[in-house]
Amino acid sequence: MDDIVFSPTSETIEHLEALYGKFDLRADGVPTAGWEGRNLRDHSLEHRLRFFWAPSVYLTRIRINKRMAPAMVEVLKEINAHWEPKMASAENLDVFVRSYCFGCDSGPNPFWWGAGWRLSQLVTGVALEETIKIFTRHGFTWAGATERKSPRDFYYL
Repeated sequence: MDDIVFSPTSETIEHLEALYGKFDLRADGVPTAGWEGRNLRDHSLEHRLRFFWAPSVYLTRIRINKRMAPAMVEVLKEINAHWEPKMASAENLDVFVRSYCFGCDSGPNPFWWGAGWRLSQLVTGVALEETIKIFTRHGFTWAGATERKSPRDFYYL
């Protein structure tokens, strides 16, 4: 069944496909290896990140959409310049939750179709406000501006 490829259709998906290329999905809704190979890149991190789902695990590389990679590099540089490592850790800015999800959660979500970043729910207050400014300064759209349930999500179009 892995050789069956689907492509979702809607106005939103057509717009996103114009930016990112055709979304090739397997029957289970997961992108094909071909799509991942064309669109995703492993990125080495300057400062390691704690993995939200396993806090004792530290990441030195993450997989991100190649289209958002230059902007994400600048976001991470600015976060690292703004907060010293101990302060970043205290504010949970060194926690990695998600950078790539192909229509995760309850179904296709245009915020996450290949180029998004989710901050930890532990990032709050001034740190969250400053981080929102950093992401938007580098071309990301803050999902929290229109989706109250997504105050820590950013997507790159």
